[in-house]
Amino acid sequence: MNNKNDMDYYLLTSLGVRPQDGRYKLENRIESGNFSSSALVKLLEQKPKKVFVLLTSKAREKSLEEFQKEIGLETEIIDIPDGVNDEEIKTIIRKILMVIPEGSNLILDISQGFRHFPFLFFTSVLYLQSFRGVNIHKIYYGMYEKIPEYGFSPIIELGSILEMVEWYHSVKDFSEMKLSGNLAKMIDNKLNDRSLNRISKDFIEKITIQIKRFDDFYGTGLPMGIGDSSKSLINQFKNNETKLKNGSKEIIPLGGELFKFATKSLEDFKLVDSISTSGKWKEKFKLDYTELERQCRIIDSFFTTGHYVNAIRLMREWIISRCTLSSDITNGWLKRSKRAPVERLLGSIRWQAEKGILVDDKKELASIWDSISKYRNEIAHNGMNEERIDISRNLDRIEKIWKRMKELMHDDKYWDLKIGGEGGKLLITPFGFSKGLLYSAIKLINPDNCIIITSKEAASSIPEIMKKAGYIGNYELIDIIDPHTGYNEIKDIINTLIPNRAGIFLDADEIIINLTGGTTTLQVLVDVISHKCWEMGKDPNKVIILDKRDAQEQRDNPYVTGEIIYLEDIISCSKKDGEDD
Repeated sequence: MNNKNDMDYYLLTSLGVRPQDGRYKLENRIESGNFSSSALVKLLEQKPKKVFVLLTSKAREKSLEEFQKEIGLETEIIDIPDGVNDEEIKTIIRKILMVIPEGSNLILDISQGFRHFPFLFFTSVLYLQSFRGVNIHKIYYGMYEKIPEYGFSPIIELGSILEMVEWYHSVKDFSEMKLSGNLAKMIDNKLNDRSLNRISKDFIEKITIQIKRFDDFYGTGLPMGIGDSSKSLINQFKNNETKLKNGSKEIIPLGGELFKFATKSLEDFKLVDSISTSGKWKEKFKLDYTELERQCRIIDSFFTTGHYVNAIRLMREWIISRCTLSSDITNGWLKRSKRAPVERLLGSIRWQAEKGILVDDKKELASIWDSISKYRNEIAHNGMNEERIDISRNLDRIEKIWKRMKELMHDDKYWDLKIGGEGGKLLITPFGFSKGLLYSAIKLINPDNCIIITSKEAASSIPEIMKKAGYIGNYELIDIIDPHTGYNEIKDIINTLIPNRAGIFLDADEIIINLTGGTTTLQVLVDVISHKCWEMGKDPNKVIILDKRDAQEQRDNPYVTGEIIYLEDIISCSKKDGEDD
């Protein structure tokens, strides 16, 4: 890319119909001329390669000949109408855009011509600068006013007005649409100003870092990072407006006002002032309604700015957080070990809804979770599936769901995922012909309800075992025809058992799965049932029943209580101290 100082310079001006001799002053030098632009050319250190002159028919007749004699440079005439209507105005702008070389340095003299011409110049240079790579080097206006005590007309440089417009648009883009690229770039460019004092330079560098940091978090949809970076940027600017000045000179035109506007737009996102974000601050960060409401505002912003992917992803996480709060979990709520069980419970109510066994007051939540999960999955896989995705229709539905979620935000009962319970312990166990294993399981666990997976041949001894164990709870038998190779029976048993016995599983306060006893087929069926319990939002405890006596003694005297080992105890022994579960 070429340095803008290496590009050719051009002057764009217009002429009126009454040339007037005048003396013009730019900085400390004075030159005479019948046209402000001819005096300006003499005053410029960097002479333009060519002068583009806008001329109406009357200006051509009255001024052109004299101007060409006086200017002393190559000129290109652009014949234009008077600009008295919309079509003529557009014609003038089109002609300007056609002649100015792409990637050049342009100097503007807006002193002469009709009074509305400066507006046309202004509109044109915005386009040239944005889309043609033209660098607007300077904008001059020669005030044809003979100041009595000085006897000259000052030439004013108005480039700061164009710069103010650029700053305005970059701050507006940042404030309204959270587009920070142009703002960060403009601030970065200020660092090239060698006249900056050390304090101002350090301040601008810090602001640039914080803006880029916010952009990273906002673009990737990370609400905690958005909150932290918003707070940091607001605090960075607060009470530091004087650092935007290099002495009495403003580094950024109206910088104080612009940054007030920019940081005000982040107030809705910032973390509360009482939260320190140093070190491992997220570990100590408590969940409450204030935080949920803050995330609501971030999601609203994602919809406004078109970050729909971020909106949907955060909506899903927001539901998990809201249900977590209803479970009275406020500490450590960002840990996976706290969020995963809640996510699984939400999956459970969706599963129950599909099976037609969900209680009425949780059906809407199940529907919301199902919809958000589906939309999120479509996005997560970038539409890489066979289904046709209707973005507009989906977004309309999602926004309606989001509106409903916000309406229900403070309804704690609505987000409470606890379903069933008060059914006591449920034991699920296989049973072959080892009476002692079932006897020990009943004695050691003492369940309120029991589901025994067995065969017709083995089932006949179960009443005796229950009597010997003194069991007075409820139990039912699930028979498998072929306990040795009847794996093909498992699917039909599950399809009948789960919908018909869902209440037993859901009402259980605790589910214990015995992994010992019976044939391999029976144990596989028990394991499948355990997985279905997990899908229903339950977290079964798996156990092993041991009898260390020899086999013959177990057969001769089965009714001796053995030992119980919880599988979780075996697993936890392999974990390092402090490892998250």
